[in-house]
Amino acid sequence: MRKTLSLLLATMALAGLAYLVLFPPTPQAGEAKDLGSALPLASGTAVAASAGQGGQAIEASAQRRSQRVAIERPSETAVLRGSVRLAKGGQPVAGVEVRALSRHPAFAEIELRFREILTKGFWVRQEMPEVEVLATTISKADGSFELEGLPPGRVFLDARSASYYSKSYPAARLAGGDAEGGVELLLSPGSQVVGTVSGPDGQPVAGARVILRPDVSSFLEQITKRSYRWFEVSSDAEGNYAFPGVPPGQDYAILAAGPGMAPAEARDVDLAPGQRVTRHLRGARGAKIVGTVRYASGAPARGAIAGFVYLDLSRILFTAGKGNLVETDAEGRFVLENVGPGQVAVTSMVDGMGLAEPQRLFISEGGVFETELVLGEGYALEGRVVDEQERPLAGASVTVRSFERPMGLDLSVITQLRPIKVTSNADGKFVVQGLSASRLFVTAEKSGYLEARESFRHREGQKDELVLKMGKGRFLSGRVVDQEGKAITRFRVRHRPENDGRRRRFGAPRWARPQRHPNPYTKRAPWSQPGEEELRAADGRFRIGPLAATKWRVSVEAEGFLPSPAQSVEVKLEEDPQELSFKLDRGATVRGRVLSKAGQQPIADVQVTWRKDREPRRLGFLPIKIDAQPEDMDFMALSSAMSVRSTLTDSKGRFELTGLPRDTELRLTARHPEYAKGNVRKLKLDQNSATRELTIEMSQGGKILGFVRGLDGRPVASTTVMALSIGAGVMRSGTTDQRGYYQIDALDPGNYMVIKTKADSFSSRLLQEIMGNLRFKSTSVKEGRESRVDIEDRSVDGVDLVGTVSEGGKPVPRAIITLLGQDKGGPFGVGVRSGTADEAGRFSIASVPPGKYLARLTRFTRSRPVPASLSLQVPKGVSRHRVKLVFPSAEISGVVVGPKGEVVKGVRVRAIADDDRPTPGGLLGAMSELGGRERGRSNAEGRFHIRRLSPGRYRLRAEARGKAADHYGSAELGNISIAEGQQLDGVRMVLPEAAVLSGVVVDGRGQAVVGAVVRVIRDKGERKAIDVAEASSRRAELRSMVQQMRASARSDAKGRFRLRGIALGSWNLEVEKSGLSTTRVEGVVLGRNSPEQRIVMLRGARVQVRVRDIDGSMVALGRVRVLNSKGQEVGKRKSLASVLGTLFRKKNEKDEAWMDFGTLAPDTYTLEVTQKKDGKTTLHKTQRVLREGEDAKWDLSLKELLQKD
Repeated sequence: MRKTLSLLLATMALAGLAYLVLFPPTPQAGEAKDLGSALPLASGTAVAASAGQGGQAIEASAQRRSQRVAIERPSETAVLRGSVRLAKGGQPVAGVEVRALSRHPAFAEIELRFREILTKGFWVRQEMPEVEVLATTISKADGSFELEGLPPGRVFLDARSASYYSKSYPAARLAGGDAEGGVELLLSPGSQVVGTVSGPDGQPVAGARVILRPDVSSFLEQITKRSYRWFEVSSDAEGNYAFPGVPPGQDYAILAAGPGMAPAEARDVDLAPGQRVTRHLRGARGAKIVGTVRYASGAPARGAIAGFVYLDLSRILFTAGKGNLVETDAEGRFVLENVGPGQVAVTSMVDGMGLAEPQRLFISEGGVFETELVLGEGYALEGRVVDEQERPLAGASVTVRSFERPMGLDLSVITQLRPIKVTSNADGKFVVQGLSASRLFVTAEKSGYLEARESFRHREGQKDELVLKMGKGRFLSGRVVDQEGKAITRFRVRHRPENDGRRRRFGAPRWARPQRHPNPYTKRAPWSQPGEEELRAADGRFRIGPLAATKWRVSVEAEGFLPSPAQSVEVKLEEDPQELSFKLDRGATVRGRVLSKAGQQPIADVQVTWRKDREPRRLGFLPIKIDAQPEDMDFMALSSAMSVRSTLTDSKGRFELTGLPRDTELRLTARHPEYAKGNVRKLKLDQNSATRELTIEMSQGGKILGFVRGLDGRPVASTTVMALSIGAGVMRSGTTDQRGYYQIDALDPGNYMVIKTKADSFSSRLLQEIMGNLRFKSTSVKEGRESRVDIEDRSVDGVDLVGTVSEGGKPVPRAIITLLGQDKGGPFGVGVRSGTADEAGRFSIASVPPGKYLARLTRFTRSRPVPASLSLQVPKGVSRHRVKLVFPSAEISGVVVGPKGEVVKGVRVRAIADDDRPTPGGLLGAMSELGGRERGRSNAEGRFHIRRLSPGRYRLRAEARGKAADHYGSAELGNISIAEGQQLDGVRMVLPEAAVLSGVVVDGRGQAVVGAVVRVIRDKGERKAIDVAEASSRRAELRSMVQQMRASARSDAKGRFRLRGIALGSWNLEVEKSGLSTTRVEGVVLGRNSPEQRIVMLRGARVQVRVRDIDGSMVALGRVRVLNSKGQEVGKRKSLASVLGTLFRKKNEKDEAWMDFGTLAPDTYTLEVTQKKDGKTTLHKTQRVLREGEDAKWDLSLKELLQKD
């Protein structure tokens, strides 16, 4: 559960980080009309693109681009043909600019900006880059277009029109000489944003950079609706700017930066289809930063470079520009002008010296702010460049880049992006001076050699020396044929090192990144992914390289064929590898249409994906089954461009998938942001059928809607609300309007978590705001129904928590404080608030609801974050509460031994709070039981060390890991008290002897049962009956449930299970599997050489029970037991899973009163109901007969029970 919650929190956090990295009615019939028209076109009639201000800008841009040669073309280029049509109706659209790009159009500008900063660094005066357009044209009267001169590789298409936008961006994989057709660009009604940029004096600003993007509050909504787009243009000579074809949505933000002005902004821009919105931006003069740069000796640094960085995500990209970086004068003085209000970090650099420690300033409009910067000494990195025979290489260009981890989300780390280049001497040696970052990324380049790349970590007190080995590499050749031996002329070759482990390499996203200087020895496509070649050869032969001397895995793909198995080949220096041979099997083809379930109308722009059909699987111990695929999170339909598994439907809803495997059950899934998912399951293509026609239906699904209000009932606008179904694999998002209202459509039926957060993209604490304003609720969604979920925003109208964080009497700068508290309105029972300390260790967290919290403190070192935990209580009846948080310093250490006194290595020891300190209950208590406050691990001598403990009483739990779990069980040691700063040593943890309990689970026919949950329970007689009242927050019961979860396993594909670390003695086994009866095996004696268990499960029936009082209300106090015909108690225990099951149901859901006893075997059962009333306990009994396969709901009333008594 701890990992699951962390995953959800990380999802929200990464959404904020993704923001950093990715960031009209139908025309009339007849002749082409303005796109603002509201009547439908006759079938087959072309639509003309509007020629308003946005249209003129597009046409002028296309003309300028056609007059310049932006890229060197290979000798053999490709041609791409297609048409532009409306997504709804399919009418052709004329006069639309069609562009071929090397990057995904939705992210092209933002990716390029960050790539420039990452490669060139912060300290280079640079113009803002423009996206490279490979080719451009205008669609004709029938909507057709043709793009010529395209280079080999992957090419993305984009359509630009004044009032239309493209929801999806088709991509083509091209080889030299290709001439492909049939591509459709589908347009949806969009909006226009126009305006002017003027300076402080009111005069227009020419050449200002203007950005239009969804604000952080609507980022997730735009992404999940497949309508995210980052736009960037420059103002013309009169200061005008225009953004044509903007996806409709709310909470857009516009930013502009130009000479002589601080960045200007316009926020809360809402756009409707067909709307034209005007926003005039006027920049203020801003503030000045004046300062002095000195050496460590105190002497002024003449000619040093000084600059600043905005510490908020909205403006950080405006930091890199000509006006920011200035040189100091003879006295080391500098002046930075036109600085916008907010928090900034100021620093300086000189070649050969370390960077000055960044100074943080809070800027206000029109002010003058002074600072003094002291340059660091830095350290030197020495190294050598050698070839594969260890011979020195002279003249190699060595580049060193910072790879420092930020302390929290400290954006000042961008100032450390400072590439330093040197050249190796005759001995291959090089020296790089003035380094300050502890983590570096080093590359070496030399003509005729493969690039060398190494990561490096500097540690104080050590001599830094690095060896970069460069090789010339070898070439791989091969041939691709079909099963008849005929050459396959068009194919794709993939290759990667065997030891690559599929890990991402360092750098910005690799997809669609153009190689500026393709290797001259190969025809490798410059716009393909690394290790991927698009090739055309009449004889099916290929030659790729040069490749480094190592083992490679090479595979081949071709349209209409099954991918080849990867072949392993070793590239050696002394000889060319043997020619590879690939024989591909032709796959099956599936064609069809995607239609709306209601009106049977074709749906365009649907991403259709095939995968092998698998049964839903259970996520750990959670009471939900996962029926999700990777493409469920592919909101922008990238899979259709990057994978052979997916494709997009055309304007008539048609699709075609080729190269599918036969004799395997497949699942086809259709995804569209305006519909719930459509599926075709158990699709099997036999060897005799080459093509299959089918239809996929999509429904409107259900919706979640409601209001977000503060504790005082006031509406909260611009709040992000996300609906997440782990089981169904669905995530959608919405944004609240001025009324606090939100609505999330097109949801698959199922159980959902509704997650709310709120943040300001202009804040320097964006990540903390996202994490600190999380609120979780739950609901269920049904087809065609609305589910209302109103959310109380606890980030307003609570108690303002202020204080300090210290350690050893000194403040802890930039520490992160995260409060985890019980939130009974949420599915996890956890509320999250967060804040960050300043340089003096001071922090404030606004509007914290009163209650008990687990405070997680995190401080940062240069190498890693250091966490610790404290208990905290926020009182009621106050508006402000001050606390002093002291970083815990108590420690517990000792030794872990076995039953004979032998030391045991690799044992995890956890410290779990075991006193009356303020601690939230619910799931947070379960997390504490599972993970403990802090943990340690025993070393080779059996010693363990647990640090950063707060004062109090603890219980230690030791669990053997790895191979040790085959021989040792777990041990607990309680009643350990420590004081502040105490270092308790000499604790001895003795692990009991244990063994492995293994076996197989089969059904009545002897077939393996996959995914059965096997639990071991101590054989200690009667089990506790199921309480009708909820008791999940009780510590003793919670501890029991956690122990149940630990002593469990799941059967594999062969039905086998293996439980490790089970203490010797007598145990009962309980086995559960959906659709089969719960099976209990009693009295299993586990010894050192116990035989394997064979457990047989029969097809049973699900049993649910509820008890109503005489007046029809639910019985609140009592318990229920179910006994089989042998008098044995059966049914599910009060387990952690059953408690968590209630968290995923809506509080007012009708089925809440039903108690689930799981799947039982057919039998006659006795139900015992024990009722407590007026101090007396009464026992009632009744019987029910359970038949095979039925879904039994036994609704008991006390009236019936009294009559039977």
